[in-house]
Amino acid sequence: MAQAETEAAAIHLGAPHFGMAEAQTRALSFAALVMTILALILVNRARSASVLTALSRRNRALGVILAAVMTVLALVLGGTQIRTLFGFALPPGAALAMPLLAGAVVLVLLELFKAAWSRFVLARSSAVSWQAQTDATRVSDPDRLDR
Repeated sequence: MAQAETEAAAIHLGAPHFGMAEAQTRALSFAALVMTILALILVNRARSASVLTALSRRNRALGVILAAVMTVLALVLGGTQIRTLFGFALPPGAALAMPLLAGAVVLVLLELFKAAWSRFVLARSSAVSWQAQTDATRVSDPDRLDR
């Protein structure tokens, strides 16, 4: 979750340099947090499969959740009363790409980490399996000299 918070903080600190008001910056930070949380959900959906493989499987609950989250996010950013309630202002259209980019960056980084971690665990389990076989051979062969 630290990656999501870091990206939201980067948006919050960087957006004023592009001439955005504080309320617009808050809206972008909120959207970035939502998008990175969606990325976490997608990455954790399948520990061994890629996100594309996981998305190709039919999952009605995931579809409902994704649609609901995106609808609520659109209402929060687009609805005047809700946006005012949150203290947000509508960011410029091009700036709305920043939260999408933040979510995509988290998704890609976590997918790369997941692949590297899978290779590490596989290599480690192979080494442990090899060691167990070696130990079993030593125990089962009493005539071995290398004890």
